[in-house]
Amino acid sequence: MSANQVSLEAIGITIQEMDSYINSLSSGIGDPDRQICICGHPMTRHEIFAGYTSCVISRAYCRCAFPIAVLEAVKVKPFRFASTGYGRRHALTKGVHAALKQGIPARWLVDLKCMRCSVTDLELHAAPISSTDKICNSSGYRNVFICMPCIGEVGLIYFH
Repeated sequence: MSANQVSLEAIGITIQEMDSYINSLSSGIGDPDRQICICGHPMTRHEIFAGYTSCVISRAYCRCAFPIAVLEAVKVKPFRFASTGYGRRHALTKGVHAALKQGIPARWLVDLKCMRCSVTDLELHAAPISSTDKICNSSGYRNVFICMPCIGEVGLIYFH
């Protein structure tokens, strides 16, 4: 190969990385605009204002201060619910359910494990966590995947 021959490797990208990226443009998978946060909302809905992160979805406000992309979906429209607790009441669970019902392809971006004890072989739940580190029944200051034993240890706090 001559010194003047063009290659992707010369600019720090492999052909496989570029193939994957080009495929993502047509499929939606691999596209950052299609990533869903652990709070259950598209990553593109998160904003930083005065040093604080939050997201606004539909007509609701989400207190998500620590966004983490956990899945990619071909369409993000089903991910517009509010969290009203953990498990089936969490916005991520509701959004995944809606996407599956509509036949929208998606894939996990993270290894599914309890974010408190790292267990992988127990049932996990998406949960909103308050600023006092309790599971709450509204949007969480942060959101986690958590196993039932840890839910028992962390405890719940309800806001009315």
